[in-house]
Amino acid sequence: MRFKSKENLKESEVEKGLKFILFDGVTSHLMGVLTGGVFLVAVALHLGASNFQIGLLAAIPPLVQLVQLPAIFIIEKIKSRKTVSIYSAFTGRLIWFIIAAIPFAF
Repeated sequence: MRFKSKENLKESEVEKGLKFILFDGVTSHLMGVLTGGVFLVAVALHLGASNFQIGLLAAIPPLVQLVQLPAIFIIEKIKSRKTVSIYSAFTGRLIWFIIAAIPFAF
């Protein structure tokens, strides 16, 4: 699926886009707070994590940044940064919902 860009936007489209940008910013910040830092360490300690496991949790985000390298080739192949961005954002958020459900499943 291709997400096409437009040269000229209607006022209603601009307003709709601004609402989506605001929603994306709020949810991105919320995910950053809930999936990193003090909150994540507190949840890990509550679940009985060891020092090694907490260190591993802290090391995962910088390691995941290595995924950005293949993204260059994917964007070159698909030729649409918007499409890659939308699918990547959706997949990343979906994975976090699954991860958040794991403690309740067991």
